[in-house]
Amino acid sequence: MRASALRLVVVCLLALPAAAQTTFDLRTSDPYPEGTIEDLDENASFTITKDGIAATLTANDGVLNQTGSGFGVNAAASGDDTDNLDDGSGVIESVTVSFDADVLLDEIGLSALGASDSGTVVIAGGTPQVLNMSTTTFSSGNLITAGQTFVVTYSTGNGFSFDDFTISTPSAAVPASGAVAWIALPALLAAAGALALRRRR
Repeated sequence: MRASALRLVVVCLLALPAAAQTTFDLRTSDPYPEGTIEDLDENASFTITKDGIAATLTANDGVLNQTGSGFGVNAAASGDDTDNLDDGSGVIESVTVSFDADVLLDEIGLSALGASDSGTVVIAGGTPQVLNMSTTTFSSGNLITAGQTFVVTYSTGNGFSFDDFTISTPSAAVPASGAVAWIALPALLAAAGALALRRRR
């Protein structure tokens, strides 16, 4: 009987919703509400919206550019690899991303990374973190409030494509699920106890 009561509590707690993630794909051909990335690029800045969150991307030099092989910065000077982040035209390229709501940055998707290629990401003005073949996923503490930014910048090697980024709802807004679990726990335990007593009688 105690086992069945315990199962009831566990099932109720597991039924609580988890924080949803949203991925902004910069290599997609599918349209966002504003159009495809290919429609939106060739500008220094553009905004895309997904799941009600607007993300604005801005190139530090030249224009943002998507081709069949990558997404990056097409620098103003000649000689640049137009769909990567690199320094091919003598400018260290970067993309700045801001949001119209508070988010957590969970992951950055990169491709065309070789063993000697690397970059950095600065989240909400914090300490630069290294991006390479093994470090593109972050802990859930990377809060970016509305209007703040994260910046992906080329560091070394031949450059890389900035493919996508994944965000989730800040813990301050979602403990709704965690908080509900703790608030509901006493009631669930009481119900489980009452159920066990009734079955014993």
